[in-house]
Amino acid sequence: MFENDKTEFDSEMTNLPEFPSDFGPNPFIIDMQKAARQNDNFRTTLWTGDHLQVTLMNIPVKGTVGLEVHSDLDQFLRVEEGLGLVQLGTSKLSMDSQYLVFDNYSIFVPAGIWHNIVNIG
Repeated sequence: MFENDKTEFDSEMTNLPEFPSDFGPNPFIIDMQKAARQNDNFRTTLWTGDHLQVTLMNIPVKGTVGLEVHSDLDQFLRVEEGLGLVQLGTSKLSMDSQYLVFDNYSIFVPAGIWHNIVNIG
C-alpha cells in the first residue's frame, strides 16, 4: 500500500455528491460496486490520470450517454445494473452495430469508434 499518497474510499460514506470532483492522479482504492450504487449523479468523475479516467454514470431509463468518440483512447464501460442498448459505428452516421447489455456486462470501445449507450430498463 502507498503510505503517503493513498486515498481510500470511506466505507461509511453514503453519498457520492460529497466526494471531491476527482481523486486523480494519486493512488486510489475504492469499492467500485458500492460507489456505483451510491452514485445519484448523471456523471461523477472519480479519478483522472494521464491515460485513464474513471467516471460513474447514473443514466435514467430512456436516457443516453450521448453519441461520442475518443480519437486517441480506448474506453472501458461496465453496466452495474439494468438493461442497456450499446450502439457502435465507424462514423456518426453509421452506427450499425447494436448489442443488448445487462448487469455486470463490460464493453470495450476501441479509439476512433463512435458509441452510445441507452438505458432501456
